[in-house]
Amino acid sequence: MSGIRRALLFVILAAVVWSLAVWTSGGFAVNGPFGRISSRDAIRPLVAAGLLGILYLLVCRRWIKSDFAPVTALWHTGSQYRTEAAAAALSCVALFIAIHWGSFVAGGADASGYISQAELWLHGDLIRPRPEWVAEAPWSKTWLTTPLGYVPGVSPLTMVPSYPPGLPLVMALFQAVGGRRAVYYVVPMFGALAIWVTYLLGKRLAAPSVGLLASALLLASPAFLFMLVAPMSDIPAAAMWVVALYFATRHSFGSAVACGLATALAILIRPNLAPLSALVALVMLMNGSRRFARLAAFGASAATGPIAVAAVNGYLYGSPFVSGYGKIENLFALERVLPNFLRYSGWLLLSQTPAVLLAFAVPFFWPSKGAARSAAVIICVVFPIALLGLYLPYFIYDVWWFLRFLLPGYPGLCIGVAGVAVALTRHASRAWVRAGVPAFLVMALAVYGMSFSNGPWGDSKAHDERYLHVTSYVAQLPARSVFISLAHSGSIPYYTGRDTLRWEALSPGALDRTVPYLRDKGYSVYLVVDRGEISGFMETFARTHTVGELHDTPPIDVIGALVYPLGGTDLPPAPQLFTSYERRRH
Repeated sequence: MSGIRRALLFVILAAVVWSLAVWTSGGFAVNGPFGRISSRDAIRPLVAAGLLGILYLLVCRRWIKSDFAPVTALWHTGSQYRTEAAAAALSCVALFIAIHWGSFVAGGADASGYISQAELWLHGDLIRPRPEWVAEAPWSKTWLTTPLGYVPGVSPLTMVPSYPPGLPLVMALFQAVGGRRAVYYVVPMFGALAIWVTYLLGKRLAAPSVGLLASALLLASPAFLFMLVAPMSDIPAAAMWVVALYFATRHSFGSAVACGLATALAILIRPNLAPLSALVALVMLMNGSRRFARLAAFGASAATGPIAVAAVNGYLYGSPFVSGYGKIENLFALERVLPNFLRYSGWLLLSQTPAVLLAFAVPFFWPSKGAARSAAVIICVVFPIALLGLYLPYFIYDVWWFLRFLLPGYPGLCIGVAGVAVALTRHASRAWVRAGVPAFLVMALAVYGMSFSNGPWGDSKAHDERYLHVTSYVAQLPARSVFISLAHSGSIPYYTGRDTLRWEALSPGALDRTVPYLRDKGYSVYLVVDRGEISGFMETFARTHTVGELHDTPPIDVIGALVYPLGGTDLPPAPQLFTSYERRRH
């Protein structure tokens, strides 16, 4: 009988491993002596594992304790090294996902904005000159010639980065050491750090098992996975806030300084979250001796963040209180609070399941008592709610992955869910219930989270590679060229050094004056739009002579991006590389 039980458990484990292999690889096919074996669906093996697991529970209940002794040992105090090894493995998984599926491309507004700003930091000057043809241009809006991620500078005919300096500074450090490609390893490193420190924080607030379960929940969170593969600031911001919270729970003077430095970098990355530093200070005041001395050390080191932000704002935008996003009063409005609350709460329940509400039971159910319990309430409940409050008056978005704004609160939420699950089962008479129920809950949530997020982040690398193919084609066009674009207005200058003009803010009547003006200045003019943009462009400029000519001009299709010649400009054919790539895609 024991042999049959072991065989059944082996099959269950093999089905889970099979599912993970399909999930991480995107599916595979093997030609063997008995034909072709292929697997593309990660859900079916998981369903099979679940059904076999139910069968095991129904038939083999009396042997559960002995069969699962190695698993329950993870919850034993003497096996802490095992939980640390498992948490380290989860961090490595995060690193692997971020590098394997990560977008190593400066495409889109955020990625090109952050990465190009990193290069400006290395060159020692954040102020870029605008194209020389702007001075006499036939339009009034000066920021039309700034790429995505940039705004007009205070000085005439200049442009400056619009994004905060924290992430670009870290990217600049990586680029200084490892070259241009090194900037794409910043987010993977921060992602792995967030997983590891979430484990450490959960362990400190409750137990190693809570930290391990929380780090697994964070890794499988759809918003975390979605942003883990993008060179943007959301994962770094989440990582630095959880690092700050972890050091806030420690008692040494050095930890207070480390907490302040982590908070400073978190503010440099996302300045609008600076009010959260008050909650970090509150956590620090709840434990340890020499509280006010540590608080002073924290305050002195944390203050470097907002001071640096104010200095950069004053240099770039003319005032410490003006950011690259504009004046504060233009960014927030009370009428957005309710719509944003409904969106964010709905997306959170959809992507994390209603189980995320367990985190709000932390004040009533927690495995530990005293200062750790009080700190857990702030970290797992107050901190995420305060974070949400900062974004409720902000702009309204209609896509679920804007949960990325709330990622700094995810480590606390995951720790709260794991801690409450452990607390609710700690008085069970059977060890397998105490160990198995929280682990099963986390496994089920992880499976759901990976399934929910598999499509979007799995395709991000291939989706963003189109920017590279477009810029490769653009690089073959005349050096004196101007590209009317939107989505590619940041990547084209970064990779090719060519000038761009953003069509979305160009008035309809100005297009027919702009193209001849640039041609008279000796520039070749091209339109570069994604397929999703072309209808908007055509509708905006439907009555112009320029668009009338486009109907008779076949574009070059470069992996979904359309390149049109404007004003009689010649357009060479696309290289075979693009057409063959497109055939493979379709």
